[in-house]
Amino acid sequence: MRLTIIGSGDAFGSGGRFNTCFFLETAKGKLLVDCGASSLVALKAQGLDPNEVDGIVLSHLHGDHFGALPFLLLDAQFLTRRERPLLIAGPPGTRTRLDQSLEVFFPRSSANKWRFSWKVIEIEIARPLKPRLPDLRARRIMLTHMNPVMLAHLDEVRAARALVAEDGAVIDL
Repeated sequence: MRLTIIGSGDAFGSGGRFNTCFFLETAKGKLLVDCGASSLVALKAQGLDPNEVDGIVLSHLHGDHFGALPFLLLDAQFLTRRERPLLIAGPPGTRTRLDQSLEVFFPRSSANKWRFSWKVIEIEIARPLKPRLPDLRARRIMLTHMNPVMLAHLDEVRAARALVAEDGAVIDL
């Protein structure tokens, strides 16, 4: 499994970092975890093809975690001419928020006749993860989504042996 950090920044691009986005490659497929507003640009800057992504999992619906989706969908529709299906999973309200975003940025785009299939699955919130806690055995901890205050203390983070997420970093798991 390989993790590429597409964006490790906060909502405001602190430290010149792109918004939150992680590209996870497994034997079963390729997945984005979050797709912040700058993610399409960041993917292309890192030479990664967004059309290779099989699915996108959204942690929540703030713009710095899902704001690139309208651009990614329309890029796939009109420029890169995606043909493969795309699955998007997120919290309740994801489909409505995505349709609203499409309309805000590109009026009438949510009514497109899409050249590729895409669907949204909404995941219920507040599902207990507690029964699975014993299964988690973190060998490494990585900090991401850092604001200027945190960025000023990176030496302390590294001294504590935690990893610091950096845009473009690749980690083999």
